[in-house]
Amino acid sequence: MRLDAAAPFVDQALHAKSGQELSRLLANGIAKINYSVDREKQSVLSVSRLDTSNGAAQPGLLSLAQGLAAYGTSQAARLQEAANQRAVQIGEAQPVEPHADADPQLAEAARITVKRKRFGSITLDDLSPDDREGYPSGAWDYTVTEALYWCDGHRNLADVIRLTRLELGADKFDFVGYFKFLERRGYVEFVTNGR
Repeated sequence: MRLDAAAPFVDQALHAKSGQELSRLLANGIAKINYSVDREKQSVLSVSRLDTSNGAAQPGLLSLAQGLAAYGTSQAARLQEAANQRAVQIGEAQPVEPHADADPQLAEAARITVKRKRFGSITLDDLSPDDREGYPSGAWDYTVTEALYWCDGHRNLADVIRLTRLELGADKFDFVGYFKFLERRGYVEFVTNGR
């Protein structure tokens, strides 16, 4: 796991000015820690595909994955303790409960599942810049490239947004508008309600 996944949130918690800010930092920090643990565990366990020793390496890989999970739990506890300490300092209730800010994009996005029509980035090279409606090319924009990576035809767009933000950091990008644009232009299709 990235050893620094919790560090920015702990630092921010130690300087928070309100209980609401602490709750938001705690929710975002725990989400980032869990995401980092999940990605690292998947990396470790993916090595099992290369195991030619008839499973002899499996116990070691499982032990590494368990160690990552334990480390993530300890980092979440570290963040919780920092938030609780700061809550005492600023006169707020504790323990601090995690609470993320509401995102109006996510309600609509939860009803949309994006199915890609081709592999790779969507560069929009076949459109003039005036026809792109202000949306960036996947050839150079990390946000849209990462979001497209998570679109597997099964995850809803709210999950894609959440995973993209966890990977790259918070972003105010209009994901719903972007994917509706791609759908109108025929680059992707929407699969909803089991269609």
